[in-house]
Amino acid sequence: MNQKVAAQTPVPCQVDINFNLVGVDATTATANDAKIRISGALSGDHRIGYSVGNTYTGPDFASAPKFSTLTGGYISQTLPTPTNQAGTAYTIRVYSVDGTCYTDKSFTLEYVNFNTAPVNPDIEVTTAVTPSGYVALNGTVSVLITVQNKGTGPATGVVYTVGIPAGLTGVTGTTAAGTYNGSTTWTIGNLAVNQTVTLTLTGTVSTRGVKYVTANLSAENEQDIDSSPTTNNAGEDDQGSACISTPFDYCTNDEYTITLPSYTGIEWRKGSTIITAGNAASNGVRLNVDGSMTIFSEGEYSYNMTVGPNACPSGGCCPILIEAGKPPVLVSPGDQSICFNATFAAITAQNTQTTPNPNATFIYEWYNDNGTSNPTTGIISGQNSLSFTALPTAVGVYKYKLKAYEQGHPNCADSVTITLEIKDLPVPTIASNSPVCEEGTIRLSAGGAGPSGLYAWTGPAGFTANTDSTTRAGAIEAYEGTYVVTITNGVACSATASVAVVINPLPAPPTAQDKVFCAEDAPATLVAAASGSNTILWYGTNLTGGVSSTTAPVYDPTTAGVTNYYVSQLDANGCESHRDTLTIKVNAKP
Repeated sequence: MNQKVAAQTPVPCQVDINFNLVGVDATTATANDAKIRISGALSGDHRIGYSVGNTYTGPDFASAPKFSTLTGGYISQTLPTPTNQAGTAYTIRVYSVDGTCYTDKSFTLEYVNFNTAPVNPDIEVTTAVTPSGYVALNGTVSVLITVQNKGTGPATGVVYTVGIPAGLTGVTGTTAAGTYNGSTTWTIGNLAVNQTVTLTLTGTVSTRGVKYVTANLSAENEQDIDSSPTTNNAGEDDQGSACISTPFDYCTNDEYTITLPSYTGIEWRKGSTIITAGNAASNGVRLNVDGSMTIFSEGEYSYNMTVGPNACPSGGCCPILIEAGKPPVLVSPGDQSICFNATFAAITAQNTQTTPNPNATFIYEWYNDNGTSNPTTGIISGQNSLSFTALPTAVGVYKYKLKAYEQGHPNCADSVTITLEIKDLPVPTIASNSPVCEEGTIRLSAGGAGPSGLYAWTGPAGFTANTDSTTRAGAIEAYEGTYVVTITNGVACSATASVAVVINPLPAPPTAQDKVFCAEDAPATLVAAASGSNTILWYGTNLTGGVSSTTAPVYDPTTAGVTNYYVSQLDANGCESHRDTLTIKVNAKP
């Protein structure tokens, strides 16, 4: 890409540009291969110039090379060996990206006595992660930080600054060299030539995404051969970082925004495809104005950053994996409908997700779901499992929703609904004509089942019936007792009612006094004796039927012959005895 350079005269920056310089000795006294290396918080578009002496006379902004074009960060690799013991002074200029200002720094390339082997430490750091590859959410990870002095002289006062990223929790550290303060500082102390020391950090990955554990040399008393102590100087061998990448799991409507401390020199990729504004959507991403990238589809993503303080380690930048989510898969426990006096069967849904994310935890929540009798959508306290126990108790129709989701990932969810109905019971009515006299008819009636309802009667001596009203003729003592009706309404709910039926015995027939007359005797009143206070009922000459009278008949014997009269008695319970026969015999006159 061509860059148009503004025609302007740069001035010293009000805030210095931060950079570091390291010299590398020539290989021989006559070789012109001494080097000056630059590093620090620089972007690829900063421009770098140098000149000999304490006053800068090097290239202007337009002519100075960009930091991104320097091989290994070397300003020059063809400098002559200093010939006097004071060394050679250089002025290094770093221009701002826009060319409006610069920062100068003086640097002396030291004289080398090639008759004496140089004695300098060379602190290098490497890192290793266990397990390798992607680390599961809530998984345990260990980072081994190895520091070695590969130089020709000992190092003293060595201190490393350790960076623990957010999302790596419960970190502990163990080392046999120096002390680790449990957070950011590993004080090593002295390192002999070729001595190696290690620090092992162990923690739990509590968030998804990419994170780095960093180890930066922050203090050293001697001049290192190829670097200088700094807390953030990418590319130097005394700085290392360990990549920990935990896959994101994608469920519907998920978006993951990948942010970095700096986006200078960033190159986003999906697989081997470089993502641009033109192909971002087709690759399931969105490039944001601030330089970050939002991912909303599955795939393996990465980024390259080769310059600046956020440059990736030699092993490359951390990969970003967006894999298919593994939401819960719920099976509804099914709707239930019961009558008011019944009990719901156990209500337990199933989660048939057989391959959940490692160490995943599912959260279960029950909600009201706008049922006729629970017209809200609020969460139900205490209902946090697959089983639902906050059962309704009043007549009505209730709807509930079970929502399940992966802890920390509410979009990775499933839900099912159920309807629970409690149906009202019928209110039975029952009546009888009790008490009933022996040999009479028992009359029973019930109501309350509704137009399509059912009735079922039971009673003494094997009585059954299935209509709302029923009778039982020929009452006997064995029919006395409790009669029960079960009514079932149109929604198959039942209730019972009962009535006691009393059977009163019949009184014995009265004692009738037969009568003998002679023809044309005087009329006489017929006589029958009742029991106790019973009432005599006369039926005249009717053996059956007829109308009774409590007045004893007067018989006038005018004609010879035999005539039968019939009489019964009525007790205090209203029960009437069988009829007795009173025989009248009229003899003819001689």
